[in-house]
This record gives sequence, C-alpha cells and structure tokens, in this order.
Amino acid sequence: MKRTRAFASLVAAMLMSSVAIGQTAADHDDHDEHDDHDHDGRGHSHGHVHHDSPRHRPGDAGSHAGHAHPGIDLSHPIVVESPLPETKLRFNYRFADADGVEHELEVEGEYAFTQNFSIEAVLPYVFVNPDDGDAENGLGNAILAFKFASYAWVDKNVLPAVGLEVILPTGDDEKGIGSDHIVELEPFFRLGYWNGPFEFIASVGLGIPLNQTSEESDEEDFELAYGVSVLYHVTPDLQALIELHGESVFGEEDEHAFYVSPGVTFQPFSDKSINVGAGVTLPLTDDRDFDYAINLMTILHF
Repeated sequence: MKRTRAFASLVAAMLMSSVAIGQTAADHDDHDEHDDHDHDGRGHSHGHVHHDSPRHRPGDAGSHAGHAHPGIDLSHPIVVESPLPETKLRFNYRFADADGVEHELEVEGEYAFTQNFSIEAVLPYVFVNPDDGDAENGLGNAILAFKFASYAWVDKNVLPAVGLEVILPTGDDEKGIGSDHIVELEPFFRLGYWNGPFEFIASVGLGIPLNQTSEESDEEDFELAYGVSVLYHVTPDLQALIELHGESVFGEEDEHAFYVSPGVTFQPFSDKSINVGAGVTLPLTDDRDFDYAINLMTILHF
C-alpha cells in the first residue's frame, strides 16, 4: 500500500508540474506578445532574453540554427538529456562490458516545431556477444519523445521542461535485445541552470510498463530514472563534465543502480554546429547493468 501511494504521488507531482509550467509559459508568452516585439523571424517572441550579454558558452547561441530559442544555448551532456528543444541529429555509440560484450549504435532525430516544443525519435541497433550463449544483433527499443520547455525564467538562468517518452517494443526478447511486446510510458521533468562557466542539468523520469506478462508484472511495477550533469567550460571550444545518474526498479525485488560518468565535449569547427563528446560510465553499486561502458557522441545542429 505504501508503494502504491508513493507511486501515485510521483505521477501526480509530475502531472502538476507539467500543468504549472505550461500555464506559466502561456502567461509569459502572452505578456511578451503585448510588451515585447523582438521576434526571431519565425514569429516567436524572445521575451526578456538579452542577446547582447552572452555568457561563457561554446560560441554564439544565435549561430545555432538548430536551437529553437536563439538566446539559450545549454551544452549537451553525454548521458543526461537536455531540456532545450532543438532541431538536430545525434549519433551515439556505447561499448559495455556486461557478462560479455555489447555494442550499441543509436541515431536520434529531434525537430523543434516552436521554441517551446519538439518531438524526438530514437532508433538503437545492438550487438551482443555474451560469455555464455551465441552472439546476436538487432533493433533495440525505439523511443518517441515529446518535450515542452518554458522560457519564463531565463532571466534567472533557469530553463525547465516536461515531456513524455514512449518506449516502443521494437526489440526481440529471444535475442535478449529490448522487448517485442512491452510498451513503456515515461513522463519526465528536466531542469537546466547556468552560471558563468558552469552549467547544471537535472532530469527525473517515471517509467510505467504496459502489456507485461504476469511474471514480468511481478518483477517490475515501475522504474524511476534520474540524473544530474555538471559541466564546466574550460575554453570556448572545450567542456569538462561529470554526470551522476541511476535507475531504481520497484517490484518483487527492488533494484537500485547508480553510476558516475566523467567526460569531455568539444566543438571542432568555428560555427559550433557540430558537437563531439566522449566519456566513460562506471557503476557505484552492486546492482548494475554492466561493469563499465565507453560512450561517444556526435551532434549535428540544423
């Protein structure tokens, strides 16, 4: 009963946050429509963002056509997800030592329809070579994500976002790659904050599995995923970061995995439209998905 109440409280809190942020953003946009006529050429009001006072960040945010709001340019962590709506392609590679060898290639495409709203699609392809068993490969679980951000507090260097991830059963249970029948809904809340050369991003998501077998329902009631990224601009083209993240699975036997992921990101070209990152992930708990992982990413903004 206590677990059910806690689960209901988490869902209610996230839904209330979504309503509050949406209402505040609507009020703020309505205020901008009457009091501020500085638009970005696509009819979107910039509100109270001052573009002539750039903070320490990789390049000029206004040069990133892929950013839905030219006045905000939060850098990308490697593991923790950004709250900023963007138009971009992202390519991820992960090598993991998990009772064998696992390689995962992932393509992400995100399109910002407005400065507040974007849709993202993620398609992974996984190669597994377990210590015991045959090597397999195939599609993992695809993800469709909807993200809504508010710019009501950018004058305080704060950017919140809420959204929903839908995890689709495009995997293969027999191969041990994803699932071919479980659909998972994951409402999430993300928050970005910047101060001088430092950037902070926090994220929390609640995974709700659907269409489970009775055995799977006993094993997992729901999952709580969370993460915090701290990034420091070493130079205008180089960032150092450390990320703390984890996931807790609540069910017949609760499991709690926690990881640390140090890394670096950099922008190799003058227009800053390409972002490259590399890092490692190390488990800090006995509950873990792997013993270590190597993460690489490349992001192209449009």
